[in-house]
Order: sequence, then structure tokens, then C-alpha cells
Amino acid sequence: MLSMITDKPKKAGEAILVYGVEREDVRADGRYIYLTGHPKDQFYSLQEGEQFLFNPRGGKKGGQPLFGGTDGENVFLSPIYVVAFDVFLEKGEAAFYQALRPEIVREMEKHFQAEIRRQGDIFAVSLGSVTWENLNLLHALLLHHSGINDHRFVKTKEVDREPIFATRHTLTGKMTATIPVQFVYCAGPCPIVQGVLDHPNHESLVLEELHLLARSEGVIYRNNGDAD
Repeated sequence: MLSMITDKPKKAGEAILVYGVEREDVRADGRYIYLTGHPKDQFYSLQEGEQFLFNPRGGKKGGQPLFGGTDGENVFLSPIYVVAFDVFLEKGEAAFYQALRPEIVREMEKHFQAEIRRQGDIFAVSLGSVTWENLNLLHALLLHHSGINDHRFVKTKEVDREPIFATRHTLTGKMTATIPVQFVYCAGPCPIVQGVLDHPNHESLVLEELHLLARSEGVIYRNNGDAD
């Protein structure tokens, strides 16, 4: 059963929560997260207090729902779509986190038991025994599965700190120069990569096998493309 916290906590993991700012000043800044202090604000604790959902003024006519707290050593605060917040209200915490996972990630977990890793809002799906040499076969199978008649071959390129999805996540290694997967399970282009994924606020992710990258769903991205 969901329980809204009326006595709002002062911390969420490593994040220090400060209440009482104007709506336009709501933000994460270093270890601090600044939130409004209206009596109708709704605060829901997640992950045993490490993270939270915050709905300014509450209700359907409230402000922008926010998802924040600590992820590893990173303090974050991200706006989320109302539909993601409604999933939490209707189905609970586990369903909310599942709703943030891209559909292609959920499908590959379900059908292929693929290993999933994450860096912030980017999910990396292991392609197992797939290599660059047989990647075109996988591409053809995925396109056939989605009903797309496309016979182009996948092209690859070597990269050095290449921005991924126009964010501060960067890849050093090898990736597809043409996007090989854009089908029913993928909300947008999903590159296939191999190498090291870096971000200033997260630990490096070493991807020894080929991995397909996809972005979190439910999060509203800022102008620079980043969610954290």
C-alpha cells in the first residue's frame, strides 16, 4: 500500500533535501536538492529512502512530478511524465521502476533473458555471442521481426569519447555508424556498441561484449539531452 510522507525527510541517500524554494528554483545542485514547501506537496519515499517521487501541490492540477535522490554516488532530480507517476500511484514502486525501462529492454529480458546493465538513464543490453562479423544477420532478423523491408548493411566506426544520445554519456571504442535497430520495441534509434561508457557523475561501464543501448522511458529530458 502506498504511503505519502507528511513529515518530509531531510535526506534521500547522500542527497540533502531543502524545502521552501520557489517552483522555478527547484533543482539538484551538488549534494543538495531544493524543493518547494507547499502544504499540498506530495512526497513518496522509494528504495528505502534512497530515492523519492515529489509532486508539487499534488492533485491532477499540481506541478511537474519529480523523481530524485541518490543513484550510486550521483545525486539527481529529474522531471517525469505524469503517466509514469500515475503508474506508481496505481501499481506501486516496482511497477514504476519497470515503467522507466525502455520497451526494447523489457522485451529482450523477456524473450532472450538478456543481461541488462545501466548507467544513469541509459540501459545497456548484452547481445551475448553476437560479434561485429555476424551483426548484419542480427540486424536482418530484427528488421524482419518488425516487418521492415530494409536490406542495408550495418556500418561501424571507431570512436573516442563519442556523445551518446546527445548527452554527457560518452563511448570510447566501437559503435554502429548507421543505426541498426529502429523497430516496434525501440522508441528511437538504438546504437550497438562495444567499449567503455563514461559519464562525469557515474562509474565507467566496461562493455566487453556487444551491447545495444536504449534510454529510459518516463523521464523528461533537458535541453542538453541529459536526465542527470
